[in-house]
Parts: sequence; C-alpha cells; structure tokens
Amino acid sequence: MSSRFTATAEKVALSEIDRLTKILSGYDADSEWSKRLCEQGSTKVISVSQELREVLEQGEQLRQQTAGAFDFRAGALSKLWRSTAEENRVPTATERAAVTSGLATAPYELTEAGLRWNTESNLSTDGLAKGYVIDQVAQSLIEMKTSLDVASTLAVT
Repeated sequence: MSSRFTATAEKVALSEIDRLTKILSGYDADSEWSKRLCEQGSTKVISVSQELREVLEQGEQLRQQTAGAFDFRAGALSKLWRSTAEENRVPTATERAAVTSGLATAPYELTEAGLRWNTESNLSTDGLAKGYVIDQVAQSLIEMKTSLDVASTLAVT
C-alpha cells in the first residue's frame, strides 16, 4: 500500500470517528446524545439523527432479545453495587428491587418522527456506540478503497 493511500485512509477514519463522536458521545455535553439525555422527562417527540436512531434501535433489540440482560440502564445496577461495596456490604433485596423494577419497560420509544422518553434513567450507550463507530469506520474505509480501485481501473483503460 502506498503512503498516499495510508494517509487518505487515516484521514477518512479519523474524520468518521470525529463525526460520530459529535453525535454519540456520552462524555461531550455538546453531543447529540448528551443533549437528548437532558430532555428526559419530556413527553414530546424529539428528532434524532439516523446514527443515533440506529444505536438506540440496536440497544432496544438487544434488551428484548436478552430479556433485559443487556440494557443501557445497567449503569444504575453497577452504581448500586459499587456504593454498597464501599460500605462492605451487598445490596439488599429492597435496594435491588428499587433499581430493577424500572427496567421492565423500554426507557424510550422510537417513532418515525423521533424519540419519546418513557422514563428518566441513567443511560449509557457507550459500549454499543463504540462498536457502531468501529463498524461505520470500517464501512467508510471499504467504500474509500472501492472508489480508489474504480478510479485506478478507469485511469488504466
């Protein structure tokens, strides 16, 4: 591979990572996801980008397919266990029930018009979003290489 190809691939990959980070980051207060989290409690439908929609759809599908074993709200359970571990104890059945009782229903609903919050929750899409970003970067690189191969073929003929 040429250094020109490598430099172009790097630029494409980093550009896609930056673009998706501005949408999906849970750590950047200016990202689309962070802004949508701030709108929890609203009953109105909120428009979302295609990328955020795809991550939220995947998350809800996984929640249903795993009977709740995968849930963007698992952070609430981690927080409970972490705080009680600091007290050298395990959470009581009452404490666990208080956290898990809200996990039976989806935290949001996706409609054609956008996102509607069902509950206020501590949600983290980080794990799934990172995988989504990697998949999108890979797809961008495949498309770039295909374009370069076509251009190279056309230049030869």
